[in-house]
Amino acid sequence: MPSPFELASAVIPVAEGRFTARIPPGWDQGRAAFGGLVLGLLARAMEKSEPDSSRTLRTLLGDICGPVMPGEVQLEARTLRRGNNQSNLEAHLVQSGAVLAVGSSVLATPRKAQLPDFAVETPPAPPDWNSVPVAPIRAPQGPAFGQHVEFRPLRGLPFSGAPTPDVATFIRLRGQSRPLDSADLIALLDAPWPGVFSMATGPRASATISFAGQIFCEPKSLDWTRPLFYRSRIAARHQGHFLELRELWNGPECVAMNQQTLALLK
Repeated sequence: MPSPFELASAVIPVAEGRFTARIPPGWDQGRAAFGGLVLGLLARAMEKSEPDSSRTLRTLLGDICGPVMPGEVQLEARTLRRGNNQSNLEAHLVQSGAVLAVGSSVLATPRKAQLPDFAVETPPAPPDWNSVPVAPIRAPQGPAFGQHVEFRPLRGLPFSGAPTPDVATFIRLRGQSRPLDSADLIALLDAPWPGVFSMATGPRASATISFAGQIFCEPKSLDWTRPLFYRSRIAARHQGHFLELRELWNGPECVAMNQQTLALLK
């Protein structure tokens, strides 16, 4: 049976490079749809526009230009260039005649050249995920879409008055019954709350204005029955904007990363 996210992010081809989708109720984040769902729709449209299944999503750059509301949306994707091993695509999400989200992606085949063996990042050492209780991060205290995501936080609970903006949690999509795909990982990177919310003691509001996601695994190779480990930190801030670095880990392996620019609204 498809998961709630798989159903919500399904795109239906209507012509070459053109798709429709319907965002159902219950995926709200404030007054608009969850940004990870919007980005997932862009990713699915671009993936479905690439005929070679061996070219998998390596990067997704996305800008959310305005609030996307529940209901019907249109997606338009086109190939910018198709080389021997790499395809570059772009996509627009349109609702009520307005472009509300844009994305570009790199889909590429595996490379035969091997990188030398070296340490790239210190792996986290979290406890066994089964020992961490699930936190009910959903409406009315949290976003409505939280009902579709399982969070097992270790630090940085929202509005807890934490001393730092660092967040760590186990995370997975609820109702998952198939191997993970690229859009799932994009959604999981975007689902946790911004770190500044952890330092607050009451509700705040923010918006993602730019999203840069990278995938460093074959998503279907991951054990979809187990949550991934997420951690984040804020790297820069200026005039109400801040840059958050987000990571998803599968044991000692970093499987996806995200550099996200957000604006604090209130």
